[in-house]
Amino acid sequence: MKRLNDNEVTKKIFMARPYDILKRGRPRLRAIDYLEKDLKTINARNWKSQIKNWTAWNGILRKAGKKEMFQQPNYL
Repeated sequence: MKRLNDNEVTKKIFMARPYDILKRGRPRLRAIDYLEKDLKTINARNWKSQIKNWTAWNGILRKAGKKEMFQQPNYL
């Protein structure tokens, strides 16, 4: 998403905050919030700058694939 132009619809949807009637409690999470949470579990730092460098980003994805939480369950 970082490599997309700022005017792209897919980027706008991905980065958007959901607006509703404000409810009590914690705010709703965006897709990017879930991504940042997953990247934090594998200690991926400076990932926003590494997205533009495909080899560095591919290394992050390979590192994520080695973690148990990203692996396919045995029963499938």
